[in-house]
Amino acid sequence: MTMVEERVSKLEGAYEQVDSRFADVNAQLDALRADMNSLRSDMNARFAEVNARLDAQQSDMNTKFNILITVMGTGFVAIGGALVAMALRI
Repeated sequence: MTMVEERVSKLEGAYEQVDSRFADVNAQLDALRADMNSLRSDMNARFAEVNARLDAQQSDMNTKFNILITVMGTGFVAIGGALVAMALRI
């Protein structure tokens, strides 16, 4: 074998090793991408659940606020009516 053929042979072997290592790196990156996509899906599902809970809490708080305003308005009308009644008796 000549020197050139030996060098070409060594280069081919080196290229094959590099190609093999790149294939391993690509496989690891693909696995990492799959894990990240799975995590992203899980996080999106959890955020959707939290948003649903917050929407329910907001609706509940709005209902309670409306009841409070109604009770306060009724109390002001009752107090106003009592004051008017007391004023008219005197």
